[in-house]
Amino acid sequence: MVEYNGDVYPCDFFVEKQWLLGNLLSTSIQELMKKRKQREFNSRKMAPSSGCKTCEWNFICHFGCPHYRTAAGENYLCAAYREFFRYTARRFAALGEMLGKSHPAFLPTPEG
Repeated sequence: MVEYNGDVYPCDFFVEKQWLLGNLLSTSIQELMKKRKQREFNSRKMAPSSGCKTCEWNFICHFGCPHYRTAAGENYLCAAYREFFRYTARRFAALGEMLGKSHPAFLPTPEG
């Protein structure tokens, strides 16, 4: 997340002094992305709660946004996400099939 003055943060929900990575006016974005704070933020994001480890939908939400986690590490939006994914999964699969039939060029080939 880049602020008007060039300050860079790992996420727009974490625009706080403790998460300031640096400033684009003095440091390249490549260097800022290598900073310890960025790696720490990434590792916190990828630390799933116990419920995430066995959830069938974690391939979609990627353990959710750390901003929405409770003190216990649970994401308070999980129940709503699960319901939404369960409700839409068949519909998205059907839509994919329809698009594949009408636009076969968009389907991946066996070669990748």
